[in-house]
Amino acid sequence: IMTPRTDMHMVQVDLPWDEVVADVIDSGHTRTPVYDSSRDDIVGILYSKDLLPELATGDMANRSSLRDLLRKPLFVPETKRVDDLLQMFQQVRTHIALVLDEYGGVAGLVTIEDVLEEIVGEIVDEYDPEHVEELQALEDGAYEALGRAHVDEINHELNIELPEDGDFDTIAGFVFTQLGRIPNVGEAVVWQDKVRVCVLEVTRRRIERVRIERLTDVEQPADAG
Repeated sequence: IMTPRTDMHMVQVDLPWDEVVADVIDSGHTRTPVYDSSRDDIVGILYSKDLLPELATGDMANRSSLRDLLRKPLFVPETKRVDDLLQMFQQVRTHIALVLDEYGGVAGLVTIEDVLEEIVGEIVDEYDPEHVEELQALEDGAYEALGRAHVDEINHELNIELPEDGDFDTIAGFVFTQLGRIPNVGEAVVWQDKVRVCVLEVTRRRIERVRIERLTDVEQPADAG
């Protein structure tokens, strides 16, 4: 699932500021590996969100080196399992890792988005000829959703507030992110005591179906006022 080294977008640490900015903007990437003497010598990761404030305030002129803005890179071996990668990303709270080969050289990079896509599977849009209903209401008031159903659409349909600002788009991605591992059938995530998402079907490393219940549907005590 990694992006091989030959396809990686990187910048050299001693590039002039204007070239760094133009390079990052042209690439469209939010995180860019930065190297020193060679492309195996990664010295940090440049986050676009760290660079933009510098542009806005004009503070770049006061910095002697791009190194001041870099974040510490995370290195992982090529043998790292996908589910272990997801757990590691969550533990260290980062979104990108550099993959090392058996000789210690950079083989490529992998992001948390790559991991979630591998686990969740390819997203099918509404124009797919094999499109099936992603969200179905059940007689008991709960809903059944495909793992690839988008969280924002579920929120809109059920009038709930699952997070939409994480490293996922789908309900399967939400479950994986909350648990930090491949779930078993029957395991559930409860969000803020308001919503329960229970795993109904898992194939290999992929969540296929979940059941979503609004816990606020449970009868509440009458307002004394």
